[in-house]
Amino acid sequence: MAVNTAAQDGVGVGSVPGPLCGGSVVILWQSQWEFLFKESSEEWQPYPWNCQSEMESMYSRWLAAQAENPQSGNDFIINLSGGTHTYKIDFARMHQQNTSSRKVRSIRRLWVPNVQCLMQQCMFLWQSSLYRDHAATCQARIASDYAQFAEDLCADAELDQLRLQTVMDELTQSQKEAERLRAQSHERSDAADRLKLELDELRNENSRLRAQEDDLTRAKTELETSIEALQTDKATLGQELYQLKVHVTSLELACAAQHQQSEIWRNPHVDERALGHLNDRFCLESGMLSAVEKLLHGTSHSGNGSICSPMSSAKVVSVIPIVNRGLWASYQHVKQDIRRRHMESGILTALLRPDGQEGFMHTFPWIRLDQALNERLVFHGTSRENLQSIAVHGFEPRLSKEGGLYGEGVYFAEQSCKSVQYSKPDAKGVRYMLVARAVFGVVYPAQAPMRRQKLPPLLNADNEILGRYDSVLAEAGVQNGRPGGQQHREFILFKGEQAFPEFVIAYKTT
Repeated sequence: MAVNTAAQDGVGVGSVPGPLCGGSVVILWQSQWEFLFKESSEEWQPYPWNCQSEMESMYSRWLAAQAENPQSGNDFIINLSGGTHTYKIDFARMHQQNTSSRKVRSIRRLWVPNVQCLMQQCMFLWQSSLYRDHAATCQARIASDYAQFAEDLCADAELDQLRLQTVMDELTQSQKEAERLRAQSHERSDAADRLKLELDELRNENSRLRAQEDDLTRAKTELETSIEALQTDKATLGQELYQLKVHVTSLELACAAQHQQSEIWRNPHVDERALGHLNDRFCLESGMLSAVEKLLHGTSHSGNGSICSPMSSAKVVSVIPIVNRGLWASYQHVKQDIRRRHMESGILTALLRPDGQEGFMHTFPWIRLDQALNERLVFHGTSRENLQSIAVHGFEPRLSKEGGLYGEGVYFAEQSCKSVQYSKPDAKGVRYMLVARAVFGVVYPAQAPMRRQKLPPLLNADNEILGRYDSVLAEAGVQNGRPGGQQHREFILFKGEQAFPEFVIAYKTT
């Protein structure tokens, strides 16, 4: 069937007998408008059926306008899907633009079969008796021709089958031989590749060993140079070390002489007039300020917001020794009395832990303590008003605060941040703390508060003849009725002669 295409109206037509689809002229092709739905996959979709005729009509008007004036650029507006979207159509560029979102898509015009007319034409031909008879004749002729063709085809097929089998057998043998040759070629190729890889590895290893040899040679040269330099430095350092040892030895001798001079007052046979300005010489010449300042920092807790924090940055103003022969004689007498009482009663002294004394002994190395009697160096915080009284008369438990947590005695600590709690600043912001030598003897371990206790507990409640403990110790962690319990280690003496004030430390806290 011949089909003609009319380019002007966009319709394809064909002439067939019958009154269907407008008489002898049947419309077999029609135009269809589509838009590019997805650019990535080139997916096109047709416009809704109710917009096809409108698009074709606008296209015809645009063609007519172009024929009259090729420079005209008419744009057309069309509503799609019941008016929910409005597009501006540009037939010159073949694209549409959404008037709301401004998005642009490509459009196209295609020729598609007119399915309805095709179906009607087929029905017409089937119903026509003329074509039925003609179809029967054609069918008989075709059947006869097909039978003859099939017979000839079968004969030719048998010959072809034999030839094909021969060819297939030869092809199979050729394929097997080709496979064998291919496998052999692959094996040789793989062997060649392995040999090439091994050769490359050997070459790389050789290069690496040469580079390593060069590195070792350079390292050997550098090491020999470094050894020579070190030997030179060793000789230089040996000389400097010798000079330093000589200097340290002279300083140690001078320090020992100075400390011996500072301790000479303790000898009762030395004339009082020979002491001179001992305090001034000690303060100015012994260099104790930095050492004592380090002692205060090292025996202090730290932490933001803690009451102990200020002592970690305390600045020492002065360190002055206390020279009082009377107090020293009383202290020595009490020590001898405690030693004698322990020996007569067979009392064994439990030694205190050595921790807490390292800083003191490093700062005051010339001071010798009696470990068997638990003699230790400790801090005692006080005010400027009480310094003169303590320096002259010593520590006095009767003047202590009534209702003390562990009794009405004199309180000492190995941590500067505890003693600072008893140290009150003067008008210039200077605080005062004493370094005391104290003999604690047999120590009673406090387990709870001991308020209004005026004497240490008895050694044996059933035998008062044995006497009392020499001191009281409140270890950190003891439950004292306050939140967190005891925070610092504290010693309590109920006899003032058991402690001797050695130094007055004046300092400031920030």
